[in-house]
Amino acid sequence: MFNGTRIVLENMSCAVKKIDDININQSVSGYLTQYVLIAFSADLERELKIIICEILERNSTPFLSAFITNTLGSIISRTKKRELADTVGMFGNDKREKFLKIVDDEVFARYQNYLVNRDEAAHGKSINLTWADIQRIVEDGEKVMLAFREAIG
Repeated sequence: MFNGTRIVLENMSCAVKKIDDININQSVSGYLTQYVLIAFSADLERELKIIICEILERNSTPFLSAFITNTLGSIISRTKKRELADTVGMFGNDKREKFLKIVDDEVFARYQNYLVNRDEAAHGKSINLTWADIQRIVEDGEKVMLAFREAIG
């Protein structure tokens, strides 16, 4: 899960360590932080599609599964906490509640912060995350996606 983000984060960590000048380091690490957020967002949408498609294949007819898979675009781009909870709720309100209970509030807070800052970066605005802040991005994303899978699975 989140292999693209993991690779980007590892490669960028090496680059950040090699930069000696603190002024350059802050500028470069800010850019790299934005890049990791964008990679994370892409991985997140890919993981959501995989999870939903797996559930569909197990629990529906091939015709229905194909129909829903082809309409996933608007669903998988809804990745913030509330939006994910609403997506899980499409499978039943009990599953929505289960999803919200599985993930620790602190993990959800960091996760939400990653996505808000990714949106800000994508629109050319400044972000309030540092390189150090995103070191748990893969771990947090995996926790949220595993909870998503468990809740609807």
